[in-house]
Amino acid sequence: MGRPSRGQGQGRRSGRSGKRLAAAVSRYLAGDDLLLQGDLLPGTYEWLNAFWELGTDRPIGMSAGPIPSRSISEWTDRESMDVVEAQSFRSAIRAMDKVFLDWAAKPKAERENVESRPMTGALFDALFG
Repeated sequence: MGRPSRGQGQGRRSGRSGKRLAAAVSRYLAGDDLLLQGDLLPGTYEWLNAFWELGTDRPIGMSAGPIPSRSISEWTDRESMDVVEAQSFRSAIRAMDKVFLDWAAKPKAERENVESRPMTGALFDALFG
């Protein structure tokens, strides 16, 4: 049967998705080992994965910069998102990016070093499915 078409529930997500996804990123950066799919709206887990992937396009200088708009547009084009879904996706990515950039702007002494957490089975499953 394959992947559902955009009209069958996978594509259109509400504006609340960005807030929930931003909260999930905030919890992760605060040290939560596991982001439960049940905490997110259906279909938004792939947007969380897209955020981490798009983060690799982020400019790094004296500090981390925002994910480039071009990268977000290329993602929405590659995923064949319609205009409404693309706008929702862009808003969700920007909401998650704000949380990340706020965290990255803190002095290292004021933030937990996510990379220093021990790899647990739950953390591995959350990161790699």
